[in-house]
Amino acid sequence: MICLIIGFVMFAGKSSIHAQALVHNPRFDGYQVLNGVDVSIWQTEVDWKKVKKDGIDFCIIRLGYSDHSTGVHNTDVRYYENLKNAKEAGLMVGVYYYSTALTKAEAKSEAEYVLKILGNTQLDLPVYMDQECSDGRVDPANISKSLMTSMATTFCDTIRKGGYDPGFYSYISWLYNEVDMSVIESKDYNIWIANVTNQTDYEGEYTAWQYSFTGYVSGIPTNVDLDVMYVLGKPAKVMGLDVTNYGNKATLSWKAQSGITGYRVYKVDDNGKASKIATVKAPKTSYEVDATPVTAKYIVRAYRKSSDGTVTLGPKSAQVKVQSQVPYELSAKPYAKSIQLSWKGVKNASGYVVFFDEGTQYTPIGYTNDLTMKITDLKQGKKYSFTVAAYYNKNGSKEFKEGYSKLSDVSKTLKTGTKNPAIEQITPGKSYYNGVALSWSAPASGKVNGYRVYVLDKKTGKYKKLADVTETSTRVTGLGSAKKYSLMVRSYYKTKDMVVLSKNSEPVEVITASSKPLELKAKTAETSIKLTWKQCQSGKEEGFRVYSYDAKTGKYTALADVTDRKYTVKGLGKTTPYTFVVKSFYTANGKKIWSQRSSKLLTGTLAPKVTGVQVLSNTSKTQTIGWNKVTSYKPAGYRLYSYDPVKNKYKKLCDTKDTSFKVKGLKAGTDTHYVVRAYYMNGKKAILSEYSKVLNCATSFAKVTGFKATKITKNSAKLSWTKTEGANGYIIYKVNKKGKTTVVDTSKKKSYELTGLKKNTSYSYQVRAFRKIGKVRYLGYLSEVLTFKTAKK
Repeated sequence: MICLIIGFVMFAGKSSIHAQALVHNPRFDGYQVLNGVDVSIWQTEVDWKKVKKDGIDFCIIRLGYSDHSTGVHNTDVRYYENLKNAKEAGLMVGVYYYSTALTKAEAKSEAEYVLKILGNTQLDLPVYMDQECSDGRVDPANISKSLMTSMATTFCDTIRKGGYDPGFYSYISWLYNEVDMSVIESKDYNIWIANVTNQTDYEGEYTAWQYSFTGYVSGIPTNVDLDVMYVLGKPAKVMGLDVTNYGNKATLSWKAQSGITGYRVYKVDDNGKASKIATVKAPKTSYEVDATPVTAKYIVRAYRKSSDGTVTLGPKSAQVKVQSQVPYELSAKPYAKSIQLSWKGVKNASGYVVFFDEGTQYTPIGYTNDLTMKITDLKQGKKYSFTVAAYYNKNGSKEFKEGYSKLSDVSKTLKTGTKNPAIEQITPGKSYYNGVALSWSAPASGKVNGYRVYVLDKKTGKYKKLADVTETSTRVTGLGSAKKYSLMVRSYYKTKDMVVLSKNSEPVEVITASSKPLELKAKTAETSIKLTWKQCQSGKEEGFRVYSYDAKTGKYTALADVTDRKYTVKGLGKTTPYTFVVKSFYTANGKKIWSQRSSKLLTGTLAPKVTGVQVLSNTSKTQTIGWNKVTSYKPAGYRLYSYDPVKNKYKKLCDTKDTSFKVKGLKAGTDTHYVVRAYYMNGKKAILSEYSKVLNCATSFAKVTGFKATKITKNSAKLSWTKTEGANGYIIYKVNKKGKTTVVDTSKKKSYELTGLKKNTSYSYQVRAFRKIGKVRYLGYLSEVLTFKTAKK
């Protein structure tokens, strides 16, 4: 039923001659009745354009059937023809399948067959299971009600999983006796009943009714089944919209409708555009709105919301105008000792009374025929509250007469106040690259919640708000660097309805500083440090001042003024920490305007290089690197780096206070490169020496493999082994009976000829690879001991 409510709204208002004699169940009051037919091969060739022209809205086409005897699935011979032509004629289309299933498995197979035939076909109506067969292989007497129901739900659930809306069809005696309709109805399938009568008394749920098997429709050459389908139409037009005014409010009310979700309230502007302002859920039939402005117009529309969220709107109601009975939009323009009130008036009012609202009572302070009044003789910097009422005279007189003139309700109370005195003695302070410090004196009298700082917009010639602050001083930001600005300050206090500002102060001119220098860097030597820096933004800097900083005293000492972005500090102590900052400046109005200081640069003069870097111990996976202790000063520590000579990059390995470090996680037979730097500390910053000389070395090779003796004679033999990648050569050792080794020779090849041996004698040898870097050999591990015996003869 859900899909039907959504799908047929477009047909609201359609009516056909074929269903005029039917009497519909009162439950479908407010529903649209659509007329349809269901067809199969038995209707032969159908002219669907004539069917459409004869007032038929929809058709349900037989897609196929299962054989009475065998249960074999078949497609209706005219299915594709009927589907194509009915769609082209503009009819809404659904399908049905005639079932002879005996088991849930067969019912599922039928549904799967239907989905296969449908493919990606777009349908407007459900896919129905036609379960009515009581001959051939199907005998309801031998099939339980429970199984018959399960076959129906299995078929329909399979269709639903296939992406189509499922439906169930049968005649009403079958629905009463052969299936459990409470189960089927709980599944929310679309129920299509067969009951040949003009007034069905079926009490169960249904959305379609087949009321004739012998109908006639133009374009169909045979008798045809006639059907109706019930869908929810649009909600009716809201009637009886009325308005009741009271004071500043008005209540819209209207007559209730049945079968809807609620109502939407719209406000209509002067151009006739309606904008939704509220949703009222049924059964409520009223909504309160402001009674202003006079020209406000409203309409209401009923709506119905389906379970899937689709909203169907009814037509627009007639418009109603809401007219204020009291003055509205009361506003104030404050002065030092007076307040100018203004408001919007009421139609046909003779004039207006202005009241001073004291909280507990209203005191009239004046009468006027205008829409404005200036209240004078007030105290400076004080809060006031006012209301306004309209008055009416029957004789057309504009004069207010006590006891004769009729008063409206009063307007909303406006809480306002008079202005504070102007701020005096605005003093500009320190300039920054994006602003300036300001301070001022509080006003002599009046209430103050805060202060508003303004800057002159040179394009418009007007002051615009920069910031609100609560203190009598602030650092104004958001300005450009090295520029002149005109600033002013106003005090303010707040009422419930407005912010009351004091008079403008006298403006004050300020000049912002240049941007501070950035990226201050140092190139260090033993007794000098070369400083360089960059500027953040374009400014008017004329020069720069370089300072040294003493962290112990917190004092800055000016060293030099320069015009370039560089300076070399000379005559410094060796291996000494230093801290520097730089400021830029330019001259305006005969005065130097300074930037902020750059960030502190912690540096120091260069420390001597580390010497004596060497390999203390070497394995295939580790190396212990050592160096000479620095004695010319006491370093905080040493930093060891690995070095990539191809990329010329250094990678920090460790910081240590020792003069050695064991490097782990290396690979056998690999070239390695190391450098060391000593460092001392400037605060938390390490000041590093230059790099030591690069130590080029290599890890040990693994044992030589494949070591063997061949071509053994009585006085010679050939030793050979597997080549070791990266080795410069090999050392051959002779091993005596006690396991002591002596070097025999070296070879750049992977073999060696032994000569001068004694016959019938056992000999033992070992071999190891090596890599020579500079004058140092980095040795691999000894191979396994190879023992062989020379020949007897």
